[in-house]
Order: sequence, then C-alpha cells, then structure tokens
Amino acid sequence: MVQDLPESEFDFVDPLDPPGYLADRILAGIKVEKELIILKRRLVAYSASIAGLLAVLVLVLAVSANELAASEFTDFAALLFSDPMTVFLYWREFGLSLLESLPAAYFISALAAAFVSLSAIKIIGLYTGRIREKFYILQHLYGSR
Repeated sequence: MVQDLPESEFDFVDPLDPPGYLADRILAGIKVEKELIILKRRLVAYSASIAGLLAVLVLVLAVSANELAASEFTDFAALLFSDPMTVFLYWREFGLSLLESLPAAYFISALAAAFVSLSAIKIIGLYTGRIREKFYILQHLYGSR
C-alpha cells in the first residue's frame, strides 16, 4: 500500500538565506579579475615590446659605434690632447669641425631608442604595481588563496 506523502517533502528544510553583501562581493571580485586579465595581457605586450626595443637599441648602438670609428671625430679629439694651444687659438673652427664630424643622426636614433625603452620599462613597473594591487584586493575579497 502506497503511503501518502506530505504535499511538500521539503517543508522541514529551511531555505538558505545568503548574506546581503555576498552578491556585491562576488560581482566586485569578477570585475577585479577581468581587470587583472587585461593588465596581464598588457604586461605581456609591453614585455615583448621591450625585448624588441632592446634589440633595436643594441643594433643602433653598434651602428653608431661603427660610424663614430669611421668618422674623423677621433682624429679631432686626439688633436685636442696633442696640440691644445692650436685648439685654443682656433676654438671656434675646432668646435664646428668636431660637431660636423659627429654622426649625430645615429646618436639621436640611439637616444630615441633608449628613451622609448626606458618609457616602456616605466609602464611595465606601473602595470606590475597595479597587478599586485588587484591581487591584494582579490585576496581580501575572497580570503587567502
């Protein structure tokens, strides 16, 4: 004989009532994790760009050193130490000749590459700081991981 069951079998179980702050905490955690993913992607992109920039910097410095060796700059600089009185008498002409013999375009490109590399390194430092901040926020939102 079939036993009659009560109308609702789970009348004796109290429904769980989550705390009111739980939904806000979960949504804040999801937002922080999305921001963390974006920051990590940017960090990888900037790291790759720094590797390329450093390769370009090394190449530009090598070409600059080669051009400096091929120019007459070292001859004029040697004249400064071998005959300082002549250099002192004709200092304007000597200065202009020294400047004209410098491969300035290569040095400017080396300085530009160095500036861009240092700027990218600074940006990476900022992103790593933001990533640490996001990990700190997540740790306090979800507890220790």
